[in-house]
Amino acid sequence: MYNSPSRIETAVTTKTRKQDFGREAESSPYESVWTLVSIGLLGLMVMGVNVVQAAQIEQVAIKYQGGDLSEWAAAGVTIVLDRAGDLALRQKCRRLGLRYYRIYNVFYPSNPDIDVDTDALVSDQGKSSQNLHSPMLCPAHESVRQAKLEAIAKDLTKFDPDGISLDFVRFHLEYDNHRSSRWRLDWEEVLPDAAAERFMQFSFDRESLQRFQHDMGVVINASLNNSKAAAKEILSGHREAWQRWKCGLVTSMVAEISRVALALNSKTTVMIHLVPWRVDEFDNALGLVAGQDPVSLARHVDVFAPMAYHPFLGREADWVGRYTRYLRDLTGKDVWPCIQAMPIDLQEHEDLPKYSVTEMKSAWESVVASGANGITLYGPAVGDLAAMELIKGFTLDQK
Repeated sequence: MYNSPSRIETAVTTKTRKQDFGREAESSPYESVWTLVSIGLLGLMVMGVNVVQAAQIEQVAIKYQGGDLSEWAAAGVTIVLDRAGDLALRQKCRRLGLRYYRIYNVFYPSNPDIDVDTDALVSDQGKSSQNLHSPMLCPAHESVRQAKLEAIAKDLTKFDPDGISLDFVRFHLEYDNHRSSRWRLDWEEVLPDAAAERFMQFSFDRESLQRFQHDMGVVINASLNNSKAAAKEILSGHREAWQRWKCGLVTSMVAEISRVALALNSKTTVMIHLVPWRVDEFDNALGLVAGQDPVSLARHVDVFAPMAYHPFLGREADWVGRYTRYLRDLTGKDVWPCIQAMPIDLQEHEDLPKYSVTEMKSAWESVVASGANGITLYGPAVGDLAAMELIKGFTLDQK
């Protein structure tokens, strides 16, 4: 028996949480390995962006990719996001007074790992997903949801993180651009002038279609084995119900994860990575295609971290600040936008925009101007020569 999104959400009682950033920690001597991340943050201070005291920026979170934690702390980092799951890293963070967050890939086989026998997602064209982020898992498949919830619960017990950061918490999507399907990204290359009809959305597999009918009381006349025909019927005649259903599945999963985390530690901060679109952009693609409804999600999270990689998205740096204000006003929650702190090296994407330290500085200043009290940094990775050049202020080509 399926639980409809509405019943699931009604069953979850959301606790009122007060974030606690004041945990005491032991001091620790500096470690010997120089981290590029701290060089980057210190470099920003030299260029006039005060990491520690800039406007209302109180929390600086960084996606951990290796390096010297004591140098991070000295540079102004307050939160370390760990995707891999490293107990030694957790203990180092505690000693240095850094808050430790676990990144969970929700509808994805890894982090934490699950092994579940489930059908592939199917697009409105009747094809399975083939892009760089596949294979994502389907939010409508109950076996996926239960396996991931159990894995996250075990991980929370093992790590006792200060916070959790939810990624890949959406439906898989693709945008039909000039790339071959094998090398196509999804939201990362959706430019401001993207055409709504070129979005490819998922999942029209048989199990999902059965659940949609059950949950929403909709009857699909097309054969459930004919995904393309069923998709055409749904998107022409049941579009609003389809959007509400997809958003409900994603929101209810976030609610369940939040409930489990808070039951183990009531002070856990819940962060979510959001596709950086306004709700009305691209013909409501954020909800209709990705299944993300910021207003509903806000009931179950403390912080939004929209993935605001403005060069990828064909946006100017000041857009980052505008979007931060928009999302904060929409949800009433803290917004710590995630900005690029390195050129993202994708060898098959030679034509991606150049990225320079000026871009990073401009994005940072835009976040400060928005009044945000936190920021999230993507990179850089230790030993990354491109990141080193970025810190030095050079404009680089993608490798």
